[in-house]
Amino acid sequence: MQALARGAHELLGAMSLKDTWAYSGLQDIRLRYRRSFLGPWWLTLSTAITIAVLGVLWSKIFEMDIAEYLPFFAIGHVIWTWISAQLNDACAGFTQFEHIIKQTRLPYPTYLLRLSIRHTLILAHNAVVVAAVLLFAGTGFHAVSWLALIGVALVFVICVLVAIVLAIGCARYRDLQPLIASGLQIAFFVTPILWQPGALRSAAWMAELNPLFHWIELIRQPLLGHLPAAAHYWWTGASMAVLGAVSLWLLGRERDRIAYWM
Repeated sequence: MQALARGAHELLGAMSLKDTWAYSGLQDIRLRYRRSFLGPWWLTLSTAITIAVLGVLWSKIFEMDIAEYLPFFAIGHVIWTWISAQLNDACAGFTQFEHIIKQTRLPYPTYLLRLSIRHTLILAHNAVVVAAVLLFAGTGFHAVSWLALIGVALVFVICVLVAIVLAIGCARYRDLQPLIASGLQIAFFVTPILWQPGALRSAAWMAELNPLFHWIELIRQPLLGHLPAAAHYWWTGASMAVLGAVSLWLLGRERDRIAYWM
């Protein structure tokens, strides 16, 4: 319990520095695309091309109407890109800021919130692609579409909690980073992003046991005009509770050792 309390204190300390990590995340984007004409919109353009090409291809493979399949795939792809980018980046969440960690004392989640804000800004740019796809498919926006913002907020919190575990683990054991990257590549194919859960028929329970599916559906279903099923909220709430306990306990237990692992 003492480690859990220390971890909670560390996280709350980081959250109180919102001006620091929010500005740093924005500055990361500015510096990355300095002297670029389109800036982060290059990523949006790349995302749009990927969705257009793969959307047409996979709709033909699955023999589905493009107007039905494209919104499903586009939203799933954009959300998956956001989640996986945060988790991949979290593996170096402390080591990439080694020079700062060794010189000043900031709550460790500050660095991970900075990374999450960075990728959430990119998500905001990619939301333009999702909006264009919904308009193209004639889906438009619905009264329940605003629930997607709640989904984004919940998944943001979950990603930060997972990032704490990954950043600590990868700082201690450097071989974990390529292992996590490989695992995320596999997760892309076993999560309903390219394919719909109904395609599994009697084996649809496999998708139901995948927490990533529930996280994505919290955002995708409202944008498609549907209320997310209660199961998606239950799974997300359970994930948040478990990850919160594990990440805060681990952070409280290892926070004094992290700087020595750099």
